[in-house]
Parts: sequence; C-alpha cells; structure tokens
Amino acid sequence: MLLQISRSAFYPKKKVIKNDDDSNSKVGRPFPGFSYGINNCIVDDSVIETLLHKACKKTPFYGYKKITQIIRRNHGLHINAKKVYRLANKIGLLLPYVKHTKQGHLAVARNITAINQLWQIDIKYVKALNGQFIMLTDIIDVCSRKIVGREITKTATTDDAITAIKRVLIENGATSNLILYE
Repeated sequence: MLLQISRSAFYPKKKVIKNDDDSNSKVGRPFPGFSYGINNCIVDDSVIETLLHKACKKTPFYGYKKITQIIRRNHGLHINAKKVYRLANKIGLLLPYVKHTKQGHLAVARNITAINQLWQIDIKYVKALNGQFIMLTDIIDVCSRKIVGREITKTATTDDAITAIKRVLIENGATSNLILYE
C-alpha cells in the first residue's frame, strides 16, 4: 500500500454486459435427467414421472414429501424431495397450497355476538423520544376490534391497569355481563 489506498479502490471494476438471451436463462447446473435406483442403476426421469402419476392416482391428497417417501420405500430409488417437487410441478400434480388462518378463538369459545361483551387488555412497551420506555395499556373490544380505552404510564403495575379499566367502564357505560380478558 504505497499510497495508503487498497488495490480494489484503485483498479476499475469490470462491467458485466447483459445480453437479452441471458436474462431468461436459469442459474445453476442443468438437471441430470435421471436418478439412481437399486444397485446404482440409472432410472430416467420419464420413469419417475410415471411413478409419480401412479402414486398421485392412488393417493391424490398426499404432498410431495410423502410421495417422495413412497417412491423411496416401494421402488428403491435414491431421489430427493426437491426433485420430486420439480417433476410434480412440471407435470401438474402438485396440490394447491392451502394457507391456514388462525381463528379468533377468544370470541368463538365464549359466543360473543355484540360489542361490550368481551374486552381484552394489552400492555405494550413503547420507546419515547427521550429514550425512556413507557407502558401503553390498551383495552380492546374483541367483537368490534376497536380500542375502547388506553392509558399511558411509566410503570406497568396492577394499579395502573385497574385505573384504566375503571375510567373506561365509566366512559363507555358497559353492561354487567362484561368479561375482561388479559
């Protein structure tokens, strides 16, 4: 380092020239088109695709991981689950992904049908502009998902939560069958 700068800062960087053909090409090595079976014999991907068709016809509700286990166990192939996924996707045998949603069991389990029947208390730590943490206590109506009341304090004690609950009860005039959930 003669001039107290690194070589990478001194030498110009190579510019990558992109061709229009390169933008659609796949990255990585090409697929081999075969797998190994019993005694290291080569099994072509077309044979694996017919095995996939048979397995999916027999059990159409299985996913690619379970089908991989079936092919390994029944046919003795050394095959990866990623390859089964790729082949099943190529021939259109993959099931559509079902996104599971979490149900709001709090209101369903208690048969809540109207507002001011079930409230939930939520305490959060919030960093203020001066760097200190303050406690934000929110009281939420579970049926309408609206914040009924809130209290901002420096400490998260039971007295602060009780003060917030009493103030919200007076403001909203809640009924006697109100349930508070922490």
